[in-house]
Amino acid sequence: MAVALRAGIDLFWSLKDAMEQILSLRSKFEGYMDFDENLETLKAEVDQLHMEANDMEAKLKNLERGGQRKRKQGVEGWLQQVNKLETNFETFKESIQGAGFIMKNARKLIKAQELEGMTERVKKLREEGRSNTVEPTLDVSTSYELNVDQLFGTASKINLVEIYRWVEDANVTSIGVYGMGGVGKTTLAQHLYNKICKENPRANVYWVTVSQDFNIRKLQDNIARSAGIGFSDVDNEVQRAAILCSHLGRNNVVLILDDVWDKIDLVKLGVPHKDKGCKLILTTRLQDVCHWIGCDKLFKVDVFNEEGAWNLFKEVLVQDKDIVLTDAIEKHAKELAKKCGGLPLALKTLAASMRGVNDNHSWRNAIKNFRNGCPQMGDQLEKGVFDILQFSYNKLDREKWKKCFLYCCLYPEDDKIPKDEIIIKLIAEGLCEDRDEGHSILNHLEKVFLLEGGEWYNGIGYVKMHDLMREMALTISKFMVKSELTEIPEEKHWIAELERVSFMRSEIKEIPDDFSPRCPSLSTLILQGPYYMGFWQFQRIPESFLLYMRTQLRVLDLSYISGLECLPNSISDLENLYGLYLVGCERISCLPGMKKLKKLMVLNIDGCYGIRELPQDMGCLVNLQYLYMRHTSKYLEIPKGVIAKLRNLRCFHLHSCPNLQSEEVNCLTRLQEFANSYDDLHSFNNTTLVKKLEQLKYYRISVGCHYTELESEERSVCFRAINFEGKRGQEVKVLLPANICCLRIEDCDGLDGCILDNFQSLSNNLSKLSVYNSIEAEWIWDSEQIIENAATPFKCLEKLHLKNLQRLVSLFKGEDVIILPDCTFSSLKHLYVSGCNSMTKLLSQALLQNFQNLEILEVQFCENLEVVIGVGDEEGSSNTRQSSSSNISCLPKLKHLQLEMLPKLKSICNGREMVCPSIEVIRIFRCQNIKRMPSFLPIDEAQQPYLPSSFQNISLLKDEKEWWESLEWHNPNEKDILESHIEWYDLDKSDNDLEKSDSD
Repeated sequence: MAVALRAGIDLFWSLKDAMEQILSLRSKFEGYMDFDENLETLKAEVDQLHMEANDMEAKLKNLERGGQRKRKQGVEGWLQQVNKLETNFETFKESIQGAGFIMKNARKLIKAQELEGMTERVKKLREEGRSNTVEPTLDVSTSYELNVDQLFGTASKINLVEIYRWVEDANVTSIGVYGMGGVGKTTLAQHLYNKICKENPRANVYWVTVSQDFNIRKLQDNIARSAGIGFSDVDNEVQRAAILCSHLGRNNVVLILDDVWDKIDLVKLGVPHKDKGCKLILTTRLQDVCHWIGCDKLFKVDVFNEEGAWNLFKEVLVQDKDIVLTDAIEKHAKELAKKCGGLPLALKTLAASMRGVNDNHSWRNAIKNFRNGCPQMGDQLEKGVFDILQFSYNKLDREKWKKCFLYCCLYPEDDKIPKDEIIIKLIAEGLCEDRDEGHSILNHLEKVFLLEGGEWYNGIGYVKMHDLMREMALTISKFMVKSELTEIPEEKHWIAELERVSFMRSEIKEIPDDFSPRCPSLSTLILQGPYYMGFWQFQRIPESFLLYMRTQLRVLDLSYISGLECLPNSISDLENLYGLYLVGCERISCLPGMKKLKKLMVLNIDGCYGIRELPQDMGCLVNLQYLYMRHTSKYLEIPKGVIAKLRNLRCFHLHSCPNLQSEEVNCLTRLQEFANSYDDLHSFNNTTLVKKLEQLKYYRISVGCHYTELESEERSVCFRAINFEGKRGQEVKVLLPANICCLRIEDCDGLDGCILDNFQSLSNNLSKLSVYNSIEAEWIWDSEQIIENAATPFKCLEKLHLKNLQRLVSLFKGEDVIILPDCTFSSLKHLYVSGCNSMTKLLSQALLQNFQNLEILEVQFCENLEVVIGVGDEEGSSNTRQSSSSNISCLPKLKHLQLEMLPKLKSICNGREMVCPSIEVIRIFRCQNIKRMPSFLPIDEAQQPYLPSSFQNISLLKDEKEWWESLEWHNPNEKDILESHIEWYDLDKSDNDLEKSDSD
């Protein structure tokens, strides 16, 4: 009976297995029968996913233009997954091509289930992209101090202390800072922002510029972007306000609203009022605004008194040391300074315009020509400022400089204008020859305070206009400048004398069919949509619209008009057009005819992923110098020979165009700048391309995943998510251009042993090396090879960033035994090491001698690190450069030392003293295994430590006070000296709350 039962059970399971195999075969057969149809469906899904990823990338880049935040890792991870899937899809398609009928159909049968699985993954990624799982928002945890002018004068510093006292007062929930335009309210608020970030690192400080033409919805969007809040698809202002209020009211928030011009209903906006969880600070020209909003404290920023005004004027005047301040000139200068009425903006601008003027005649003439004399206090003073600013504008020596200054007012109020972007437009306008001249002009305008300058966190520079400067520029120009329009201005506003028209960030719904403004002198027309919102604007431009602009129009900018489906044929008749911008016009499918556009110098179709083929007549653009084709379709067809005909091309930026041959790029003899993405090592690793790159002034190359945002280095190559082993495990030797400055390697496999053994040669020009997330690498390079080849690696290296290299044991193989050439690392300024868990020692004592120019040393999250600078097994022998009798290590230029999350760290300098005479900041968190602290401070003649004048603070955790008290010191006086400069941080108990920040 039992035997029969057992046999029955075995039969049942055999039948079940057979049925499952039959069902599996049926599923495979069904997949095989529908294979071609399913492949087309998948192709359409991948295309849509590619467009959605491009759209998200564009939104992120524009969000990042604010410079205050970096993108969240979840968003970056989603973009990487998309790119990896696209690569897998291309490989999948290739795997079923190029075979006979029988073999091809056999492959379809085998790969039917793989096709089904890939389709599901695409759908899942698209769903994540549309849902809240992946919001195009930025990481609020990574903030940066604002780049701001120094505070001048005792009064300004007292003002900062007074307002900060109110910030610390829990009973004060709102502060209004008011004063006339140009008096320094924004500068004061920026210093307040930086001080709050520094003094209270747990606070979430958000900076939002309001401006004159604000509305509630726009302001909600700006606050949300600053705070990293995603509204998703919420359109209702009341619901958006509730989301904002909920976030701002519970997160220890300080919200700074700069440049408020009118009353704001905080309830409608979504800003908690009289809520101790959210402190509001606003700057405004109008005291009434502060009263209406109900600020708890009001602070008036006043103009300088006569002494303070003269001191500021004199400091700016003699800044370049190219003026001799004789008694006579000082008398004239004081007279001119009085005309500024104590207004900082006017004082700086006027003083800068008189730099280098060393004869009395010119000073007397300047005073005589200064219109209207000294304006009165109050409202008349602000009106009089226009005369001062215009005087400085008139003092510009060259007409080009004046036109470039005026051109900046085409951008919206308070806009940070990327330097590279506006310089290319100035080139198209004929106002400068090339990038170098453009930067020279902008730098000069900054130097004389007509423009303000700065940099975002990634080193990209920008300029902006003070609102008074912009108002003055608009007053003296023949421009029509408006933003955020919903309707195009009536024809009566389009007067014949207009020279430039700009409607940036506008949401114009329609241009009437019979609309044909008569502007024969118009040289610039900018109808730019809002780049971050994705509104649907007008779908077409009437043919008549450009009819009376044909003769003089040089620049046409239709960027970010996401609803535009086709371009008017009349564009093809703009024979004097020098610049055509179609950035982000994602729905247009073709470009206009090019035969008559022979003067065109700049063509920008970044983000036009609806275009699948470049026109054949593009080869007629014999004058084209700048061509931008980034974030276009992966399937963009470039007709053979078209690029090679563009003989005058200086700058060519594109994105993963596999059918572009290196030979065509090689034909571009005048090329200076090149940017491209390559899917794999094979596409990049060819001699023709590398030799061409060596001839260029600038290039930015990405190999592998293409969603890497490199910094602003001139010549950079990034390898990401690729395998260096090659096919069948073969070793690949990668070619690199000899003039490369920046090399970044991220998420790559096959880098076992020495990382740089995978490259045929490495340039001595390399200034930055970053290696992230490699689980196999053990060293950066082999010391023996350096000696054998008489090489001088890293002679120019300034930054070395190593992150998450789990098997890395040291920088150089054999560094404890072999003495490296003196010039190795001799230029290094910044060393960042994080997540290298196999390291027990960071630097050997012998190698330290090469780090004499090191300024920043950051080490964190290395679980097994025991010593930062230590003596190796072989050191101390006759081979070492440092005598064994010496017990002091010196890093003469080290300014910033940061040691975090190093649980096994026993010693910083392995029993030696480490003197750092330039030290400014020391930060030590979660390193409680250290028992003895080296002497960081320099020693005076009496052998006593002292603080360098540049020293700022030592940062420690409050819950580690007991550890601090238990430390042994070489000189106990040093502890007493440092204690007066300790900044205690109060982090959460969990070590995980110490965020692993990417120093890059």
